Amino acid sequence: MVARAAAKAPQAIATIAVATRFIRGNKFDRRGTDPAGRQERGYAYVYGCMIIFRKGAKELFDLLEKNKADVEKTMRSVKGLVSYTLVRSEDGGFSVTVCNDKPGTDESLEKARDWIAKNAAEVGVAAPKVSEGSIVVDLK
Repeated sequence: MVARAAAKAPQAIATIAVATRFIRGNKFDRRGTDPAGRQERGYAYVYGCMIIFRKGAKELFDLLEKNKADVEKTMRSVKGLVSYTLVRSEDGGFSVTVCNDKPGTDESLEKARDWIAKNAAEVGVAAPKVSEGSIVVDLK
């Protein structure tokens, strides 16, 4: 078992090195804040946001799935968007947004809130839990 894990170690180290070169090679937008000082050390600045829905989420995610094209169009208009994912879970659902900077995730939150207010007000979804911060590892 130990020999098998040791044999995989060089591959894991190579993967981390490639990921580090990829992250350092990305261009970044200097408008956001960078509390960890990664921009100064040559890293790309990427910011993420997760919105977790519970009460009313099943109905909301049914509606989001039904209006997938409109949701995609709305979220693609976010400046600096890197990726956007909606995930349906057993007890609700969540979205994960990655942008080049914090202003991008702020814009994505605003667009999501506006879309729900305009298209899903009757669903009665409870206020979601929002968690955000700078990305530590971003694999493609």
